[in-house]
Amino acid sequence: MLRILALSIITLIVILPARAQDQKTQRQISMDGEASMMVAPDMASISIGVETEGTNIADIKRDNDLRVSSIYEALKGLGIAGKDIQTSELSMQLIYDYSSKRRKFLRYEMRNLVVITVRKLDNIDKVINASVREGSNILEGVHFIVSNRDALADSLQIEAAKSARKRASDIASAIGARLGKALTITATRIDATEPMYKQRAFAMMADGVGNGASTPVSGGEMKLRSSVSITFELE
Repeated sequence: MLRILALSIITLIVILPARAQDQKTQRQISMDGEASMMVAPDMASISIGVETEGTNIADIKRDNDLRVSSIYEALKGLGIAGKDIQTSELSMQLIYDYSSKRRKFLRYEMRNLVVITVRKLDNIDKVINASVREGSNILEGVHFIVSNRDALADSLQIEAAKSARKRASDIASAIGARLGKALTITATRIDATEPMYKQRAFAMMADGVGNGASTPVSGGEMKLRSSVSITFELE
């Protein structure tokens, strides 16, 4: 019994230093890489709508429906396909006055908002002006879109990974080591996109449309950026 116990202790003494030595000899290096590009959008989405109010719910619904239907017809006349016109909000609510002890009914409000995908940027001005002429009184925002954004982002991530590997390799060479296999990879994609125009209601714009004025719009450029963090084994 004593002989077996002594053998077990000796075995432990031999194995533990070997494992500790393996952990000490493992060397790693972590490095970040980044790639970015400026790209011009080729599409846009416009969120517009109609808000009506009054004390007769049937009247405000009829008015709202007629104006939205007229907007739809005007958009189709501009060549906007039905699939590119989508309802984003449809609501009707009662508005009360709570300033006194008892609530007082004031009016009904109905909102119908639609998102329009514009596949030719030259049509943005036409879409906004046509919508205003047909009764739209809400402009939630105009957002520019890069249709091949995913493909561009994939290429940026590859460039970011190459950058991380080169930087890690340069540092490894400086200390007399050689870069080994990648152990972990974390990739992040950042799209810097902002709405081009945002305004809740645009009575002033409606006046401009009536006078034949146009709405100035510019797509400009957007920045796409990808970053990659990679941990390499050092040999």
